[in-house]
Amino acid sequence: MTETNNISFRQNVLETVVQTLHYEEPRTRNFQPITEITRLDEDLDLQCWSVAFFINALEEVTQLNLDTLLSDLNTIGDICDLVEQRFKSADKRLLMHKVFATKILPYLNTAPSIIATKTATTLKQKQVTQPKEQKMIQLLEGYNHAITPESVFYNVKQILLVQNNKKALNLSMDFQMIKDLKMFGSKLTNLVKELENRYQLPIVSQAQIQRAKTLQEFCAICAGDLNKGRIAVISGQQMAQNKR
Repeated sequence: MTETNNISFRQNVLETVVQTLHYEEPRTRNFQPITEITRLDEDLDLQCWSVAFFINALEEVTQLNLDTLLSDLNTIGDICDLVEQRFKSADKRLLMHKVFATKILPYLNTAPSIIATKTATTLKQKQVTQPKEQKMIQLLEGYNHAITPESVFYNVKQILLVQNNKKALNLSMDFQMIKDLKMFGSKLTNLVKELENRYQLPIVSQAQIQRAKTLQEFCAICAGDLNKGRIAVISGQQMAQNKR
């Protein structure tokens, strides 16, 4: 097993692995405590096919590609190593899009937008002879669901996790930006830039952001700007299409 100095992140990985194990194999709740040295076969009595189903469930939870030889997975620590290594090598932006699409978007009140997205995707597949610009415009027209403060919060949490911020583990919307998160000055500026990179959209209300007292206020301001940016992009693409 590889060693890591990031205890908080490693602990988060371990908890995710154990909770997923309990969900996939409820009887393992009786085997306590489960640690990194817990063996899958001798301690948990997991057969090869059980481990395979467990890894599939873990892929669903983490949205990571965990394809590997089952013979290399002997302990819970080996699985933690696998998750940690694949997370570090994953394209974080693509990973966030996958998480948003599978874990957040289905629970938003965006049924018409989802239908529009599916329609645009179907048209894109059928009209393969269309110019690239037109196909891109269709995709943007379908991808018009609102960016919510909750989705911004989720991205903030992921950013803080990647930065090894201990506060990320128990992060909540009522956290104070300065008192709890020490988020001001260059730290706040860098957080905003990271959000802009993830969404590929501008966040322009800098004065309001600086005055935001809670994380909920911060996320609401950012969501508002990101939605305005998305509308501007879609409108610009539509205008360009109409001129052709």
